[in-house]
Amino acid sequence: MAAVFHGLPAPEGVERRTLYASKFRTIFTYRMNLADLDLQLQRLLADRSWAIRLDERVSLTGKLDVSNDGRVVHVSMEPCNNPMFSTMKYWIDM
Repeated sequence: MAAVFHGLPAPEGVERRTLYASKFRTIFTYRMNLADLDLQLQRLLADRSWAIRLDERVSLTGKLDVSNDGRVVHVSMEPCNNPMFSTMKYWIDM
């Protein structure tokens, strides 16, 4: 099932779970490392014509801003305690 936040789909990934969802923020966890999750996100952005406006990540951890048709969605990617699990957050400015 596709999860979409303000027009930006979430990568399907492996064992994606939605921990929290509101109209301002969504938090997903994945059973995959950051490198694999980033690869899926990059493909998704390219396929859906989303552009990276700002990338502040270091070693794939941190925040990036993506935009499409004037919409800006902030994305944060972080590893969990186990390196085979990752967290991805989407949010918008209010």
